[in-house]
Amino acid sequence: MCSLMNLDWQLINSFSGWFSAAGTISAVVVSLYVSYSTRSTKISVTSGIYVFNENGGKTEYLGILVQNVGFRSFYINNDTCISIRVGWFRKRYIGIGRNHIDFTKSSNFPCKISEGEQAKLFIRLHDGQSRWIDGLKQGLLKGNSLSSLKIVVFPSIGKRVVRRFSREVMHEFKKT
Repeated sequence: MCSLMNLDWQLINSFSGWFSAAGTISAVVVSLYVSYSTRSTKISVTSGIYVFNENGGKTEYLGILVQNVGFRSFYINNDTCISIRVGWFRKRYIGIGRNHIDFTKSSNFPCKISEGEQAKLFIRLHDGQSRWIDGLKQGLLKGNSLSSLKIVVFPSIGKRVVRRFSREVMHEFKKT
Protein backbone atom coordinates (compact mmCIF):
# COMPACT_ATOMS: atom_id res chain seq x y z
CA MET A 1 0.00 0.00 0.00
CA CYS A 2 2.88 2.28 0.70
CA SER A 3 4.37 1.60 -2.74
CA LEU A 4 1.08 2.49 -4.47
CA MET A 5 1.02 5.86 -2.81
CA ASN A 6 4.62 6.44 -3.80
CA LEU A 7 3.79 5.66 -7.46
CA ASP A 8 0.91 8.14 -7.39
CA TRP A 9 3.20 10.90 -6.21
CA GLN A 10 5.81 10.04 -8.82
CA LEU A 11 3.13 10.33 -11.53
CA ILE A 12 1.97 13.69 -10.19
CA ASN A 13 5.53 15.01 -9.88
CA SER A 14 6.30 14.05 -13.48
CA PHE A 15 3.80 16.71 -14.67
CA SER A 16 5.12 19.49 -12.45
CA GLY A 17 8.02 20.25 -14.80
CA TRP A 18 5.62 20.61 -17.72
CA PHE A 19 3.30 22.92 -15.77
CA SER A 20 6.16 25.15 -14.65
CA ALA A 21 7.48 25.36 -18.24
CA ALA A 22 4.02 26.30 -19.55
CA GLY A 23 3.66 28.93 -16.82
CA THR A 24 7.05 30.44 -17.65
CA ILE A 25 6.29 30.60 -21.37
CA SER A 26 2.87 32.20 -20.79
CA ALA A 27 4.41 34.80 -18.44
CA VAL A 28 6.98 35.75 -21.10
CA VAL A 29 4.29 35.99 -23.80
CA VAL A 30 2.08 38.22 -21.65
CA SER A 31 4.96 40.52 -20.68
CA LEU A 32 6.08 40.90 -24.31
CA TYR A 33 2.51 41.62 -25.40
CA VAL A 34 2.09 44.31 -22.76
CA SER A 35 5.43 45.95 -23.55
CA TYR A 36 4.83 46.03 -27.32
CA SER A 37 1.21 47.19 -27.06
CA THR A 38 2.18 50.27 -25.03
CA ARG A 39 4.92 51.21 -27.51
CA SER A 40 2.61 51.50 -30.52
CA THR A 41 0.81 54.74 -31.32
CA LYS A 42 -2.97 54.66 -31.40
CA ILE A 43 -4.52 57.60 -33.19
CA SER A 44 -8.18 58.50 -33.67
CA VAL A 45 -9.04 60.86 -36.53
CA THR A 46 -12.50 62.42 -36.77
CA SER A 47 -13.98 65.10 -38.97
CA GLY A 48 -17.10 67.18 -38.95
CA ILE A 49 -18.78 70.41 -39.95
CA TYR A 50 -18.66 72.98 -37.16
CA VAL A 51 -20.64 76.22 -37.10
CA PHE A 52 -19.26 79.13 -35.08
CA ASN A 53 -21.24 82.26 -34.31
CA GLU A 54 -18.80 85.03 -35.22
CA ASN A 55 -19.61 88.73 -35.41
CA GLY A 56 -23.34 88.08 -35.56
CA GLY A 57 -23.04 85.66 -38.48
CA LYS A 58 -22.58 81.94 -38.65
CA THR A 59 -19.36 80.63 -40.15
CA GLU A 60 -18.94 77.02 -41.23
CA TYR A 61 -15.69 75.14 -40.71
CA LEU A 62 -14.46 71.71 -41.61
CA GLY A 63 -12.88 70.39 -38.42
CA ILE A 64 -10.32 67.61 -38.36
CA LEU A 65 -9.50 66.30 -34.88
CA VAL A 66 -6.50 64.04 -34.23
CA GLN A 67 -6.62 62.36 -30.81
CA ASN A 68 -4.10 60.15 -29.06
CA VAL A 69 -5.97 57.15 -27.65
CA GLY A 70 -2.78 55.23 -26.82
CA PHE A 71 -0.07 55.65 -24.21
CA ARG A 72 2.80 56.89 -26.40
CA SER A 73 2.91 60.59 -27.25
CA PHE A 74 3.77 61.87 -30.73
CA TYR A 75 4.09 65.14 -32.63
CA ILE A 76 2.21 66.66 -35.51
CA ASN A 77 5.03 68.79 -36.88
CA ASN A 78 3.05 71.25 -39.00
CA ASP A 79 -0.28 71.73 -40.70
CA THR A 80 0.92 69.87 -43.81
CA CYS A 81 1.08 66.66 -41.78
CA ILE A 82 -2.71 66.55 -42.08
CA SER A 83 -3.73 66.24 -45.71
CA ILE A 84 -6.36 64.79 -48.04
CA ARG A 85 -5.86 61.73 -50.24
CA VAL A 86 -7.88 61.02 -53.36
CA GLY A 87 -7.85 58.11 -55.78
CA TRP A 88 -8.12 54.36 -55.48
CA PHE A 89 -5.15 53.17 -57.53
CA ARG A 90 -3.20 56.30 -58.38
CA LYS A 91 -3.32 58.08 -55.07
CA ARG A 92 -2.71 61.81 -54.85
CA TYR A 93 -2.10 63.72 -51.65
CA ILE A 94 -3.58 67.19 -51.49
CA GLY A 95 -2.44 69.83 -49.03
CA ILE A 96 -5.16 71.92 -47.42
CA GLY A 97 -3.61 75.33 -47.99
CA ARG A 98 -2.48 77.74 -45.30
CA ASN A 99 -4.81 80.56 -46.38
CA HIS A 100 -7.89 78.37 -45.73
CA ILE A 101 -6.85 77.25 -42.23
CA ASP A 102 -8.09 79.32 -39.31
CA PHE A 103 -5.10 79.37 -36.97
CA THR A 104 -7.05 81.13 -34.21
CA LYS A 105 -9.21 78.02 -33.73
CA SER A 106 -6.65 75.38 -34.75
CA SER A 107 -3.87 73.98 -32.60
CA ASN A 108 -0.43 75.54 -32.68
CA PHE A 109 2.07 73.52 -34.68
CA PRO A 110 4.34 71.69 -33.92
CA CYS A 111 1.87 70.05 -31.58
CA LYS A 112 2.81 67.39 -29.04
CA ILE A 113 -0.12 65.05 -28.49
CA SER A 114 0.17 63.12 -25.23
CA GLU A 115 -2.17 60.48 -23.88
CA GLY A 116 -5.80 61.62 -24.23
CA GLU A 117 -4.95 64.96 -25.90
CA GLN A 118 -5.98 66.11 -29.35
CA ALA A 119 -4.91 68.45 -32.12
CA LYS A 120 -7.49 70.47 -34.02
CA LEU A 121 -7.39 71.79 -37.56
CA PHE A 122 -10.25 74.05 -38.66
CA ILE A 123 -10.69 74.96 -42.34
CA ARG A 124 -12.99 77.81 -43.38
CA LEU A 125 -15.54 76.54 -45.87
CA HIS A 126 -16.53 80.03 -47.06
CA ASP A 127 -13.88 82.59 -47.94
CA GLY A 128 -16.15 85.50 -48.70
CA GLN A 129 -17.16 84.65 -52.25
CA SER A 130 -16.22 80.99 -52.77
CA ARG A 131 -16.43 77.76 -50.83
CA TRP A 132 -13.26 75.79 -50.13
CA ILE A 133 -15.04 72.51 -50.94
CA ASP A 134 -16.20 73.84 -54.33
CA GLY A 135 -12.67 74.84 -55.28
CA LEU A 136 -11.34 71.46 -54.18
CA LYS A 137 -13.95 69.56 -56.18
CA GLN A 138 -13.59 71.60 -59.35
CA GLY A 139 -9.82 71.73 -59.40
CA LEU A 140 -8.32 68.65 -57.81
CA LEU A 141 -11.02 66.00 -57.61
CA LYS A 142 -11.87 65.89 -61.32
CA GLY A 143 -11.93 62.33 -62.58
CA ASN A 144 -11.86 60.78 -59.11
CA SER A 145 -14.64 59.27 -57.08
CA LEU A 146 -15.74 61.09 -53.92
CA SER A 147 -15.77 57.76 -52.11
CA SER A 148 -11.98 57.62 -52.49
CA LEU A 149 -11.58 60.84 -50.48
CA LYS A 150 -9.70 60.25 -47.19
CA ILE A 151 -7.99 62.18 -44.39
CA VAL A 152 -4.31 61.31 -43.95
CA VAL A 153 -2.31 62.13 -40.83
CA PHE A 154 1.47 61.81 -40.79
CA PRO A 155 2.58 61.60 -37.11
CA SER A 156 6.22 62.00 -36.11
CA ILE A 157 6.47 58.30 -35.17
CA GLY A 158 4.66 55.27 -36.45
CA LYS A 159 2.74 54.77 -39.65
CA ARG A 160 0.49 57.25 -41.36
CA VAL A 161 -3.19 57.09 -40.42
CA VAL A 162 -5.83 57.07 -43.17
CA ARG A 163 -9.50 57.60 -42.26
CA ARG A 164 -12.72 58.40 -44.10
CA PHE A 165 -14.45 61.72 -43.76
CA SER A 166 -17.62 61.72 -41.65
CA ARG A 167 -21.03 61.44 -43.29
CA GLU A 168 -21.84 65.10 -42.76
CA VAL A 169 -18.61 66.16 -44.49
CA MET A 170 -19.29 63.81 -47.40
CA HIS A 171 -22.80 65.29 -47.62
CA GLU A 172 -21.21 68.75 -47.95
CA PHE A 173 -18.98 67.45 -50.76
CA LYS A 174 -22.02 66.00 -52.57
CA LYS A 175 -24.05 69.25 -52.31
CA THR A 176 -22.35 70.99 -55.19
